[in-house]
Amino acid sequence: MPEYFLKGNTFAAPFFSDAISKYVTAETAEEALLSFIGNKNDIYAMNAYNSADDYHKGEDPVAIWHSNKLIAINEAIKGKGGYTLFSHDDHTIEIDGKTLNVDNPRGGKIVTK
Repeated sequence: MPEYFLKGNTFAAPFFSDAISKYVTAETAEEALLSFIGNKNDIYAMNAYNSADDYHKGEDPVAIWHSNKLIAINEAIKGKGGYTLFSHDDHTIEIDGKTLNVDNPRGGKIVTK
C-alpha cells in the first residue's frame, strides 16, 4: 500500500494556524486525506503528495481537501483581481463588504485541482 505525505493547516486560533505534516498509508491519496482528517474538526486545508520530496520540490499535490469555509471563500473570490476579506467567526465571512454565511464551516471535501 502506498504512503502519502500530507501537508496542511488548522483553523487559526485566534491569529495563527498550526502547520501539520504527516505520512499516511492508504490505497489512494484521497483515502489518505480522508482517513487522517476523519472526525477532526480543526483542519482548514490539506494536500496529499506522493512524497515529502515532491512537496519540497514544489510539485503539485495529488489530492486536495478544503474545509467548507475555504470552499466558500474560493467561490466568492473567483474572477476577482483584488478583494478585502474579513472573517468574523467560523460561520461568517465578509468579502468586499458583502457578508456570507457558511453552513458547517469545519466540514469539507476533496476538491479538484
